[in-house]
Amino acid sequence: MSSVVNTDTGARAGALFRDDFPPEISKPVAALLAAEEGFGGIMNNNAATLLPTVVDQHNRVAVVNTLRAPFGAVQAALIGYGQVTAKAQIEAMSVTPANASNQPIRNRAVLAFENAGLPDKARMLNEFSFQQLAGLVEAGCLDNVPGTVNSLPDDVVSIGKDRYMLFNHAAKTGMAADHPLKPSADFPAQFGVDEAAVLADAQTGLNNLKARSRHFANGTQLLRDVITVVTVACNVNTNDAFALLTGN
Repeated sequence: MSSVVNTDTGARAGALFRDDFPPEISKPVAALLAAEEGFGGIMNNNAATLLPTVVDQHNRVAVVNTLRAPFGAVQAALIGYGQVTAKAQIEAMSVTPANASNQPIRNRAVLAFENAGLPDKARMLNEFSFQQLAGLVEAGCLDNVPGTVNSLPDDVVSIGKDRYMLFNHAAKTGMAADHPLKPSADFPAQFGVDEAAVLADAQTGLNNLKARSRHFANGTQLLRDVITVVTVACNVNTNDAFALLTGN
């Protein structure tokens, strides 16, 4: 945690630097942390040696000289990382166009889901097959819009989206072929696909995607924290602090 205190106003702000970012983000974040610590030293020196009327001005110059470049590097890294993540999320939620065999399955699933109450909708999202969930995604049933008549709790929507992404990842990678049902004493002639094993295997891909989303959110919050630090250190508003850090 890097923090600053404005001794004139009593305002405080801090920036949390996490240590679990992937390499493409952690390297520029480490440089920003070093710069933030250097800026703190400059700010303390300014407060101790300059007239109060010019401290803010000198702190603003220090922001430009010390923080702008590393802040921009983290910003650029996050934008690139976020673009890849967003593309992966779109792909994970994509729906293959329906055909004559699966269109009726999708239509019936949508009708049943729309006519169900919340408890039954939650159950359906836990039990529906790939094609049934594809019908819901295709029809926009999981496009949760707060305030609409049929809006669902976020945790219920997540159930459906997570299961769909698991099925979709398995279908796109063809991993079902790696998990056949094996004959057993109870079912000596058993065949088909071990769906539970497929979904467990696909979970790794979903976990990676969720981790990417978490890293992007944490990195974005770090940039917001640094902006807040600058507002306190330089007695400026948020937009002016952002301008000092980016030149925009």
